[in-house]
Amino acid sequence: MTTPSAPYVAHVTFSDAHFRAAVARLRAATRDRRRLLLGRALIGLGVAALFLTGRPWHGFVLLGLAVLAATLPTLLSARLLRRDFERQAHRNQRWAFEWSEEGLRAQTPAHDVRLAWDHVSRAVRFRDGLLVTHDGDTSTWIPDDAYADPSHPDAVFRLVRRHVADVSERP
Repeated sequence: MTTPSAPYVAHVTFSDAHFRAAVARLRAATRDRRRLLLGRALIGLGVAALFLTGRPWHGFVLLGLAVLAATLPTLLSARLLRRDFERQAHRNQRWAFEWSEEGLRAQTPAHDVRLAWDHVSRAVRFRDGLLVTHDGDTSTWIPDDAYADPSHPDAVFRLVRRHVADVSERP
């Protein structure tokens, strides 16, 4: 079997369903990092409360407040992400993502954006697509069914793996 050659093109429509899938994959990709950070903060607060007050129940109260403070931003961020998406100019537009040895090119009739590989900081491969983080904290979800050829998602992942340092796979 021959490997298809670059460029590989995926066509994605930024619909509400695409947005929901992208947010779900972004949360799954960052879940372990958030849990680790939250765990460290909670242990630190509990130990600090125990040593500062000498009463164990103060630690539990602070622990409860910390859990509340940790979950509230997640709930708010989902709401803010949704509001921001509803205001986006590219909502419901069809984008073509072209992967090549030079990097990623995203285009519509009105836009043409080129990203060199050094702008892509992280990539996470899920069973149904690829989540790419670029230019700091911007993430783009490209589902496997966006490619015309079913062999292209795997070829794109191999290409990304060659050029991006932080690459992982999720079930």
